[in-house]
Amino acid sequence: MSTPKVKHPDGLRRYAEWAGNPQGVREDVACCVEEVWPNDRRMIPSQCSRKRGRGPRRLYCAQHWKMEEARLVRIAGADRGLR
Repeated sequence: MSTPKVKHPDGLRRYAEWAGNPQGVREDVACCVEEVWPNDRRMIPSQCSRKRGRGPRRLYCAQHWKMEEARLVRIAGADRGLR
């Protein structure tokens, strides 16, 4: 699970960038920002197709927000353990 961090000059993220499609696919602002991998033979990740509405700035779908929230809790717990 990953979210493309680099935004292009138009302010939108790009998905499915590869040598055959260097410009990628523009972000669909109605869909979750997570990058997901297909279950078939294609090896190019794409944007999650679920509706946004959860998390900071309401960028995530319910499923990916739960996963991101758990990741943030693990990071916060690890930070407390180091102090």
